Amino acid sequence: MDNTNATDTSIATPAKSPKARKEKAPPKLYPFATKAQVKEKLAYYDYACAAMVVLLDRQTAFEVATRSTRSKNARGFMSSDAVHGTRIAQLLKAGRELDALDQERVFRISGKYSKQIAEHERTMAVGEDPSLADAAAPFFGM
Repeated sequence: MDNTNATDTSIATPAKSPKARKEKAPPKLYPFATKAQVKEKLAYYDYACAAMVVLLDRQTAFEVATRSTRSKNARGFMSSDAVHGTRIAQLLKAGRELDALDQERVFRISGKYSKQIAEHERTMAVGEDPSLADAAAPFFGM
C-alpha cells in the first residue's frame, strides 16, 4: 500500500497567465503653486509683505498715485483695500517698519489676493524656466 497522505485534498490548479494591461500615462502634475498653497504661505509675515509689494506693482500708475482703484482689471488692490494696501506696500518697498495695526492689515489684505499672487508666481516661474510653459499648456491652453 502507498504511504501518501490521505488527508491531502488539494487539487493543483494551473497558474493563470496575467492579462496584458495597457500602461496608463502618468498624470499631468500641476507644476506651480496653487491658490490654496499660496493662501497657506500668506500666513507667514515675510511672504505676506512680499505679496503686498507684488500687488502694488500690479496697480496702474494712476491707482498708485491716487491710492484708489479706477480700472476693473483684476490686478492689484480692490477699491476697499487701495488706500491702506498702497500705503503699506509703499512703506514695505521703502524698507520701513510697520506698526502693529499695519502688520495686522498685511495679513487681512494680502489674504484676499491668493489668485493674483499665484498668477504672479506662475509668471515668474515661466520667466525663469521657459520649459515650464510646456508643462503649463494642458492647464491653461497655452
